[in-house]
Amino acid sequence: MSEQLKKPRVFIPVALFIVAALVALILTISPAPPRAVAAQQPGAGGVTANDVEMLMARIGATPETLAAAGLTAAEATAVVENTQAFLAGSAAALSTADDTLAQARSRYESLRRKARSGLADQGELNDLASAQQALFTARGALAGILDEAKEAAFAGLNDQQKGVLQSVENAAAQSSLGVALCAADRSESEWHEVRRAAGAIRAANYSGEEPDAEAVAALDHANSHAATVAARANIEVRLIGVTAAVATALGNV
Repeated sequence: MSEQLKKPRVFIPVALFIVAALVALILTISPAPPRAVAAQQPGAGGVTANDVEMLMARIGATPETLAAAGLTAAEATAVVENTQAFLAGSAAALSTADDTLAQARSRYESLRRKARSGLADQGELNDLASAQQALFTARGALAGILDEAKEAAFAGLNDQQKGVLQSVENAAAQSSLGVALCAADRSESEWHEVRRAAGAIRAANYSGEEPDAEAVAALDHANSHAATVAARANIEVRLIGVTAAVATALGNV
């Protein structure tokens, strides 16, 4: 009886070894899970999904702005594809323009600081004007390339859709107020009133006080603008679909 009880103990280590070997074999031959870095792997023309997404942001083509402009999922996909195609042929020119602007800005700011401090010699003072002109030229060159990118990305969109996207871009300084408000064309004095009203309401909410009635009325008036109403409705209806379409298209870059 005692010998029969001992026999299983002899085979337990052997059985464990066999199981471990089988597990190791399965892990060896099983395909590795896909790596979550596809967006950084270059596609056509060495362009990555991150490159495309960054350029889209620079030209005002985020999922929310595209939805606000009333784009369908198919149209949003086309914007991604058009942006990728533009970059495939113009990535080097865009990179050069960015670098040139950065260098021009750095040189101008360095000379300007020296001139203001009184430490610049006559040669540096003479260079300041040319450095400023070089900065203006570099800004213009980059703006030109971004305009070309916009034209390529938005090819196929109608004038109304392009108009909303342009309005949102024009109001970039007011972006904290939200895309829907920025979809309406307003004068600088009108924007000042909207900012003042929004700030007053935020301050009242923060302090737990009742917002000023005049501020509430001003913001309500801004929100009632036809372009803002339409943009807000589009965002509500289209944002999920457009966001999914953009993500899918970027995944295919």
